[in-house]
Amino acid sequence: EMLLSHPGQGRTLPFLPGCSYSNPRTRFPKSHYFEFKVGVGRNLAMMQTQVDPMERVVTTKSRRTLVNGTHFEDSVSQNKFIPSYVELDGKILRFIAICTDYVPESLGDPVRNRQYTIQYFLVDDSIQIVEQKTTNSGYVQGVFMRRHRVPKHGGVSSGNDGDFVSIRDFVDTNEVLIYGRNFQLIGCNNFTEQFFEANGMRLQVRVMPGTTVSIDDFRPWPSAATNKNSSASQREGFDTALLKPNQRAGYRRERFLKFNGKVLRFYAFWDDRKSMFGDKKFFIVNYFLAEDKIEVLERREVNAGRDPFPKLVRKCKLPRAFGGVAPLGASPDDVSDYAYVRDADLRVGATIDVFGRALTLYDCDGFTRQYYAQAHGFEQPPACLRPDDLIEFPALEEPPYTGIGGEADSIAAF
Repeated sequence: EMLLSHPGQGRTLPFLPGCSYSNPRTRFPKSHYFEFKVGVGRNLAMMQTQVDPMERVVTTKSRRTLVNGTHFEDSVSQNKFIPSYVELDGKILRFIAICTDYVPESLGDPVRNRQYTIQYFLVDDSIQIVEQKTTNSGYVQGVFMRRHRVPKHGGVSSGNDGDFVSIRDFVDTNEVLIYGRNFQLIGCNNFTEQFFEANGMRLQVRVMPGTTVSIDDFRPWPSAATNKNSSASQREGFDTALLKPNQRAGYRRERFLKFNGKVLRFYAFWDDRKSMFGDKKFFIVNYFLAEDKIEVLERREVNAGRDPFPKLVRKCKLPRAFGGVAPLGASPDDVSDYAYVRDADLRVGATIDVFGRALTLYDCDGFTRQYYAQAHGFEQPPACLRPDDLIEFPALEEPPYTGIGGEADSIAAF
């Protein structure tokens, strides 16, 4: 007979239907590797090699400070234990940073400073970078880098905490390197300053009153708002013949977007009356700002007696001194800009050489005067066309009467 021992009473009962007892054991758990203790998850299989989460405490309060990697407790009794992921949940350190981008294809804006907000999440040491949006900036802004843990060397990390950018990389510095970009820290918020002070860490940047800051103080070049003559000053320090093809293309694109359809108009005359069969002719000189080219049109007069032709010079770059026809295959881009007539050379009263013809500029239109006042900072002189001197030709006198025939016959013979 098979008997069953009762653990509570020490008796034996036959293992038959109806012969059973009440087992005081109510839980029958399976073997496991994870458990929660005081709300903190623990890995039982790795407890021998890892630090107990119960002992990992990070706080933003002054009762527990961190100095040189060692925790010091105040004489006041500790508060109730709060896990680190609960204490630091939702707490973010915010830094305002400036990053400099070089734009070699842009001559008007070769260096561009962009403003970012670096958000450091204390709960998991992840970082997110958001760029401050600027109206009509011309490029996409917003989330510059999504939230994740950033490796220090920009590559794949081995998993160790020392291979990632941490809060120690923001201590006692105003620069931080993230994926090869050097971010210059210029400000932070109040919570960031309080957190660094509570944990005994030094912070070099100052607290900014708002979330945005003007970056005009960090520009290595004068801003367009403070320089009214920017369009004129930008063109005096370089020569397009010395630029690379991509820089030259960027310069042309910038000029096209800024001055497309804008033309400077001057009125000129060419006085050639000293030569045989010469005359005084009037022309219109158009200067195209987008391409730095000039065309010369003749002003035709009624009953002038000349064959009409549309243009004296088609739209092209006008050389200062004509030295003959350029060799085959030569490009105007290979010649220095100073070899051609530019907008700064055109003034009322000045004389320009147009392929051997001396054209005198005597007037211009209203838009041209406004352009020179804003771009070059000087006023064009008033119109200087003087009326031609009155030439008195000698009058022929009637010959005296000779006595042959009548006086009418003498006048008719004359």
